[in-house]
Amino acid sequence: MTTLQENEASIQFEGLGSGAHELFGGTQANFLINVPGRPDREIAVLVNDPTMEFLAERLGVENTQEFRDRAAEVVGRLWITRAMDRGLRVPPAITISRNLLEQNPDFVTEVEAALRATAA
Repeated sequence: MTTLQENEASIQFEGLGSGAHELFGGTQANFLINVPGRPDREIAVLVNDPTMEFLAERLGVENTQEFRDRAAEVVGRLWITRAMDRGLRVPPAITISRNLLEQNPDFVTEVEAALRATAA
């Protein structure tokens, strides 16, 4: 699992976007990234509906709004962390698609473990 160095950066979940499902067909999680010495940045991560269906099926859970909300936060945080740990630029808007997950099976494993750990 990837992790940020505590003294280097922080990722704060700011809440879910409203209207993202109707506009873009997914669930949006909003984050604030703080890197010491740099201005804070807002990042929106949209996890599209096919991705949510894929994750719910793999986990054997119902694809409810509650699941999608939790999954958007978990997936977004993990993707941002992964990008920052690899020194990649994190764009202000990110879409997580099923195709992206299929190209990153190690990330899927990480997401599944995190979602199981946070299951209500």
